[in-house]
Amino acid sequence: MLKYTKVNKEFKAFIYKRIWSETVLAERWQKILKKAQKECPNGGKEFCAEIIRVGKMAPHYQ
Repeated sequence: MLKYTKVNKEFKAFIYKRIWSETVLAERWQKILKKAQKECPNGGKEFCAEIIRVGKMAPHYQ
């Protein structure tokens, strides 16, 4: 997925929109955030930082 987000900006935008969506349960969001913070894959530092940044603006961020 990481590789695909680098070449497909529409998919990347979809991911961000989905994170922003209130349909993602707060519990699920916390798992996503923890993985982005602590288990970011090699070459994914920028993507994980963006996920964290976008996610912190999400309505369900705690």
